[in-house]
Amino acid sequence: MKNKFARILSVIMIFCISFLFVGCMGLPPQDQGGDVSGIVFDMYGTKVLYRPDSYDYNIGSGGEVGKENDYYGKYAYIIIKKLFQSYGVTISEELTDSLGTTISDNDIPYFYDSIRYKMDTFGKVTQRLSFGEDTATPLEEGDQYIVVGADLNTNWKWAFDYDLSGINSAYNALLVTNDEYDVEQDGHIYNNYTNIAEFSDIHALKYNNPTFNEFYTTAFLGTTDEQDYANYSDFVKTLEYVVYSYALDLAPKTVTVTINDNATSENELYNVSIASYSSVDDALADIKNTFNKLGTYVGLIQRQINSISAWIKNNIIGADILDNDSFTTYSQVTEVVAEDGSISYSFAGGTTRNLGRNYSTAVDNIIENVCSFVTIGSEENGGGVTINNRFLASQVTEYAGNTFFISDDSNFPAPNTSTAETAIKPLEYQSVQFMFKQKERISDIWIAIKYDADLDGTEKGSYDLSKYIDIKVELNYYNKNVNKLFTIGSQTTRVYDGAYKNIFDPNTYNLPSDVEDHGTLFFSDFLTNCTDPSLAEVTNGKEYISVDQYNTEIGGGQLKTDVGENGYKGSPLVSKNPLVLLGTTDVRKYYSIIEPSIDEIAPGLTYTTGRANEQMYSGDDGCGYFEVTYKVLKKPGDTTTNYKFYTGVVALFDPYEP
Repeated sequence: MKNKFARILSVIMIFCISFLFVGCMGLPPQDQGGDVSGIVFDMYGTKVLYRPDSYDYNIGSGGEVGKENDYYGKYAYIIIKKLFQSYGVTISEELTDSLGTTISDNDIPYFYDSIRYKMDTFGKVTQRLSFGEDTATPLEEGDQYIVVGADLNTNWKWAFDYDLSGINSAYNALLVTNDEYDVEQDGHIYNNYTNIAEFSDIHALKYNNPTFNEFYTTAFLGTTDEQDYANYSDFVKTLEYVVYSYALDLAPKTVTVTINDNATSENELYNVSIASYSSVDDALADIKNTFNKLGTYVGLIQRQINSISAWIKNNIIGADILDNDSFTTYSQVTEVVAEDGSISYSFAGGTTRNLGRNYSTAVDNIIENVCSFVTIGSEENGGGVTINNRFLASQVTEYAGNTFFISDDSNFPAPNTSTAETAIKPLEYQSVQFMFKQKERISDIWIAIKYDADLDGTEKGSYDLSKYIDIKVELNYYNKNVNKLFTIGSQTTRVYDGAYKNIFDPNTYNLPSDVEDHGTLFFSDFLTNCTDPSLAEVTNGKEYISVDQYNTEIGGGQLKTDVGENGYKGSPLVSKNPLVLLGTTDVRKYYSIIEPSIDEIAPGLTYTTGRANEQMYSGDDGCGYFEVTYKVLKKPGDTTTNYKFYTGVVALFDPYEP
């Protein structure tokens, strides 16, 4: 660490001497603001993206007061509706849409009501073996018939059993020539038809009979109106609970579905419970409350959509039947007559094939397709913002002039103190962009971070090493000329609860030697990570990057806060009215959600942050920019830790010029 500090101190001293009369540190809050000539770089200010104390997810997603936009609930409702429509009473368009492939019309009848069973057997009965006989007798052609069999052990987890009695007995009949004839054998039920034409005709009639769809709607949805949130069934509410859980990257509690033997109507047929909760309503209320505290964006990212899909496959359908789609046609079927006259079947000469009823593909496609039915805002030029066009539940604030530059701990006052209003605030910072007034060259930057766990102020020399946050800090450089974003620096630091220490005297605050440089990050040699040869800029052996003048009118000026309303001059120095990222304005488009890769961080930790969306800066009114991003490493679901921290720039260097 001493060698590192010596290098940094040497750079600072050389730099300060070279400018002689120009200050290289930030000024205390009372001396900052507007156009300050004593600062190395002439800046409009600093634009900051951060996670706010609270976020109204209803207003943020395009909802209105008194008119809720329960987009996760609607998402769950339509998913269940599409699932049961596709596999309850199947019509070719619905099934082929969900599978994403074309299925032979001849095969469609075999898909009827795949929720309760899987039709997997087809054959023509050509002979009969009567009780007491050793040899089967061929049947006359007019006496031959076809038999279709269904596996009763392949029903979905969210389905009623075939052999239930009572309230749903009217829904038990498999497709038969009459309602009296069926054979149960070895976990199957077999039905006979005079010929294939009769089989197809009966199925065609069933397609036009709404009975099954009405039952599934009543039992599994609770209402025919997807926005009738109050009357959602426990099934819909349970899936909504699951969606909220995965939106927070939390594993849902175990869900159990049982049959209510005392039901008197379809919507009382099932009991749905979620582990550790007294009711589904309590579970949903709890996860919504947690989401309002911990949520970081509106909508869903692909990883979460994948998790929801996997949960549905395992818990609504059942993993044991996902890829079991074999269908066997037998060339020889024998009717076996027992002593009491009961019938069973013997099958031979089977040819097995796959019908293409692929649950994994269908569920994935349904879930992706439903995203387009659920809006979380509206485009300014018309159209809806769909649930997979997620955006950060964040705010944008600005610090005028050099307010974001610091000299020591006095720049980080506790909230509600006399200097706090015009000083750097404790926030969960996500992105910091520097708004230069002219094109600048940057070779090094020193960033400070302070953590005050209880936000009641810090005492010099006093540290609590049991309280800390781990932060990964990265530098982003967008060069408009090559239209490419570069990550030009990355460091991870642990910041302990306590005052920010003086950078010139690291031992002043008596920190242990292994943590004495906590909260201080020095970056240089930026071009190491800039692979484009056109960016290889060097002055007297010193690498640097060239950053454009910031266009404060980008996006028609809609990214300005009240700090910029007077040309970034005068009061206020710090935004009093930050911008909120909403589904109804284009401001959200200027920032991208950033999440960790699988191998990026330590096990058990995660982060969600944001950075500038470089593609929004690539147009005619765009500009290159220099940005710091903060990735606070967290334990998923931790509601007790305060992740707010202070940060600022100690020094921002131009390459040395004699």
